[in-house]
Amino acid sequence: MLARYKRLSNIAAGIFLIALPLLIVLGQYQGQDSHPLLAVTFKAVLVIFVVSFSYALWAYAKSKGYLGGIGVLLALLNILGLLILLFLPDKTARTKDQERGQAS
Repeated sequence: MLARYKRLSNIAAGIFLIALPLLIVLGQYQGQDSHPLLAVTFKAVLVIFVVSFSYALWAYAKSKGYLGGIGVLLALLNILGLLILLFLPDKTARTKDQERGQAS
């Protein structure tokens, strides 16, 4: 697993995990008589959540040796996509083993 992309994935995951409770709380106060600023704030946090989740899966796919686009496509499946990505084999481990075998 590539450490640089894994670190980026962890940071993005932390951001979307912080945004999730904010979405829940802001969503509870949505209504016809709510302040317009509340709706704008909710939409902004929702965008941050979606972008950080997609970026986290992109970086995690890259850290496992796959194209980042696979992670973004799997992000469209939400939790199911995350589970699929978790169970995909790590291609970087095989590459490192092959390099060690050629070096000896």
